[in-house]
Amino acid sequence: MNCQQLAVEGQNVSAAASRAAGKQDEKRGDDQVLTGVGVVVFWPVLFALEGDGPTAVELGRLKGEMEAIEKVSVQKNCGIEFRRS
Repeated sequence: MNCQQLAVEGQNVSAAASRAAGKQDEKRGDDQVLTGVGVVVFWPVLFALEGDGPTAVELGRLKGEMEAIEKVSVQKNCGIEFRRS
């Protein structure tokens, strides 16, 4: 994946985490910045929630995906900022 693809995927994972927990992703439109200058991807606070069951499993999987995206973006020097909201 190139840097723009990583940014889009990070934003998609963030939105999926919000949906998995049944939360409205209110910041999605405002926080996504896909420009040549910089990209900010917000980790939803939902990743910090504890729990069990299918939702917890899904959020755990999504958190792993987000961590992988962040790691690759750093390796490629993409300049994507990952913020934990």
